[in-house]
Amino acid sequence: MPLLVLPCLKDTPIANMAIDLWMLQDFPRASCPRFRHYDWDRPCHTFGYGQDLAWVAKQTGASLESLFRRPTGGGVVDHRNDWTYSLVIPIDHPAAGQQIRSSYQALHAALGAAMKSLGASISDIEPSTKQGEVDFPLAPGLCFEEPVPYDLTVAGNGAKVAGAAMKKSREGVLLQGSIQKHLVADFEWELLEDVFVERIADFLNTTKESSPWPDGWEDACAPFLAKLESIEWQRR
Repeated sequence: MPLLVLPCLKDTPIANMAIDLWMLQDFPRASCPRFRHYDWDRPCHTFGYGQDLAWVAKQTGASLESLFRRPTGGGVVDHRNDWTYSLVIPIDHPAAGQQIRSSYQALHAALGAAMKSLGASISDIEPSTKQGEVDFPLAPGLCFEEPVPYDLTVAGNGAKVAGAAMKKSREGVLLQGSIQKHLVADFEWELLEDVFVERIADFLNTTKESSPWPDGWEDACAPFLAKLESIEWQRR
């Protein structure tokens, strides 16, 4: 099945999270992998599904109105100057059947190759070889202060420039990724989507297909939007 590339949208933080969750759980062409790059209509941070809101507010110094819980795990992500995307891999695709870290590794390998082809000087983080050392934090904190294996860093200074949060369900795997734009100087961001999508299609062993938003998609997203904007979800 082709990799569907959906049009870029600029939307509210909750709407962006709701669309990603809908793409995972209720997308009409469920057997196709799907990708989208999107923008934010306001400065904000998102934080992992299992994180404590009060802790996040204290660590970021941000107002509660600018903090939004993701459906994926991981730590706090600053979206005030980033390039954001999501990828859904259907459950029956071989890449979804692998260990979730394998999908994480393949995604960042694709991103790293795409960024390098456009002139970015970046490196990836290799897994630890030290016995007993934990690669992924047991209690995620601030995402871009906690590099983990296969994240991308700035060559030379080691600053984490790209990471992703994940959710695996009976429908498939959702990866929500962020690239911190201020860490990559003189980069042609407008070219990244096309090159990145080509690399993703390669690792999924398929072709890409530009796709409009399905008929009635906004109505289909409404229940997901209601769930994610509820107090029960945001302040759980």
